[in-house]
Amino acid sequence: MFKRSIIFVGIAIIVTIVTISCGSTGNTTSTGSSSTNSSRNTSGSSDLFTVKESVERDITGDITTYRMQIYNSGYQRNQIGNSAGITTFSLIKKTSGNIQVNQFEVMYVGNGWIFLENIQLKIDDQIHDFNINNPVRQTMGGSNVLEILSPVLSNEIVNSIKGCSSIIVQVNGRIRGQPISIDTNGISAINNFY
Repeated sequence: MFKRSIIFVGIAIIVTIVTISCGSTGNTTSTGSSSTNSSRNTSGSSDLFTVKESVERDITGDITTYRMQIYNSGYQRNQIGNSAGITTFSLIKKTSGNIQVNQFEVMYVGNGWIFLENIQLKIDDQIHDFNINNPVRQTMGGSNVLEILSPVLSNEIVNSIKGCSSIIVQVNGRIRGQPISIDTNGISAINNFY
């Protein structure tokens, strides 16, 4: 069993590096209250708060991935240049046997680069800072681009999410992004996800 766990962890790391190509360093700080601009989740996506399951067959054991989108900006113009696109936030939970890996994913699809590089999660009064070393950046068909940041969430962060009363996300690229508050429907769905 121990050997299988080591093999799964190795495969999970390789799969994460190859398919997501994101590295991160997480720092945690505690702060008092601050003012933020708040933005409600839009209903621009029927996938919002829906848990999707997929299974990847593996010789050491199946890897089941659960994905839940918790925010969809809808198509909007960005603060950078004349680019426009859609930004989504998703929670990802990968399991195999008794091993679980949790990630927070920010995905941007648009017609111009924003060069995402940092995610800040404020869970109640705790701020978790993720500096992404090598995010996914790809060109797509036509003139569209794709950027993905997906740091791994520690058990400490997942435990702080369970039962929290507020979550604020700020994604930074060439310029600092605007703080986005996850609404009560989102927080309820997140608590059910874990």
